[in-house]
Amino acid sequence: MQHTCDDQCDVKRRLLEAAKRLFAKQGFDATSVRQICVEAGANVALVSYHFGGKEQLFRAIYEQYIREERFQEFVPLMEEPVLALKAFIRALVNYRFDEPEIVAITFREISSDSQRTDTLKDYLLPVWQLLRAILLKGKETGVFHIDSVDYSMTGLMGMLMFPPRTGMISTVLDKPMEREAMLRSITGLAFRAVGMTEQPEG
Repeated sequence: MQHTCDDQCDVKRRLLEAAKRLFAKQGFDATSVRQICVEAGANVALVSYHFGGKEQLFRAIYEQYIREERFQEFVPLMEEPVLALKAFIRALVNYRFDEPEIVAITFREISSDSQRTDTLKDYLLPVWQLLRAILLKGKETGVFHIDSVDYSMTGLMGMLMFPPRTGMISTVLDKPMEREAMLRSITGLAFRAVGMTEQPEG
């Protein structure tokens, strides 16, 4: 029986989504190929057939779910660092809500300094470099009052990308924020961090 392109694409999508759920829930090392295939309702041989193995499947998740163009909407605003920073923050907050499993996987891998950090760099560094360029432009033009672009960048990325409700700290936190509340809070904190006491309009 010959499989159609739609059939193949559906199987690949199910495998990607199953792997994403399981990697986020229990980690890459604790997840077997067999578990992924059971979760996806697919034959166990199909991970190798479609992706070449579990490591390549991990990379394919980031290829599918972190697309740099999603964070390019504000690039034309680079000459206006205030507007660019606001757009960047909105893009990252929206990403946290739209793809919480990717955020969880990324947090796991970076926290454990896993063998897959080189894969993560391919997809995360371009995003971080965009933030650094925005901060540098703001500092050079005198709009942002910051001593270190590097410290400002790492602080903002930690606030934007990594979930605070993990481990012991979750016991002292209130209930999770809704999307718009988090956006307002992080935007306010970010602009105070770059020396702007009033959050800009727009």
